[in-house]
Amino acid sequence: MPKITVAGPDGKPFETDLPEGFVPQSTLERDFVPRATHESFTRKMKDQVRDELLKDQGFRGDALKAWGLEAEPAAGAEGAGKGKKGEPDADLVNRIRQDFTEKELTPVMQERDALAAQVEDARQLIMERAVVDAALSIGVDPELCKGSNGDQPEIAKLLAGAVAYDPETGRCFACDIANDSFRISTKRRNENESPYMTIPELIEEWGKTHPRYLVSTKQRGAGFGGAATGGAGGGGGSRILHAPDARTFGANLEDIAAGRTKVVLPGVEE
Repeated sequence: MPKITVAGPDGKPFETDLPEGFVPQSTLERDFVPRATHESFTRKMKDQVRDELLKDQGFRGDALKAWGLEAEPAAGAEGAGKGKKGEPDADLVNRIRQDFTEKELTPVMQERDALAAQVEDARQLIMERAVVDAALSIGVDPELCKGSNGDQPEIAKLLAGAVAYDPETGRCFACDIANDSFRISTKRRNENESPYMTIPELIEEWGKTHPRYLVSTKQRGAGFGGAATGGAGGGGGSRILHAPDARTFGANLEDIAAGRTKVVLPGVEE
């Protein structure tokens, strides 16, 4: 086994066996490269090779074929004029884009549109419910607050465009279509309350200018709200219509003649 002379703890030299795999310092300096130098050289070589390969049209064409992309012919070759050599075929790119659109993008867009429609329908129902509840609370004719066969209640149709949903608060408010904005309430608000006009406020304001739609309903026997067919005293319902003008009387002549509606003039007690 090879020997080596080294200095001992007391500074005196002594001879000992070389450990397996030992390389003398002189051999390291002559035959080996420092790791940092080696890694730096390797990085430079990789960068150089990569740049050269990208510029090599032959390698570029082979790579495109290996990746499933056909390179366009060079100028002067058959089919030349489509583009530069080594670039993907435009028709192939379009086919890939179309395939992605049909299989990936279109389904997502359709699902998004369907969800958006469902959200819009839900908001519409919320607005209709808010209008109906507020209308009933101030005495609007219940018949106007009913929907039939999935149709909107008449009161919602009468106020179409006057109510909007606020996504930020999740509430409905009166809106100004002309200015595309919510209407500001005329009533005093607390500091933490929304300044917008609520639906009950809107219905109250609307009822003042449309009194012919306001009724006071009484129950008599089985009838309610003028639904019974019997005349006055015949067990039918009595609908009291607040009517300030003759046009309203004309619109309800049949009920008046049948005794189902009692007209109340302004200032006259029932």
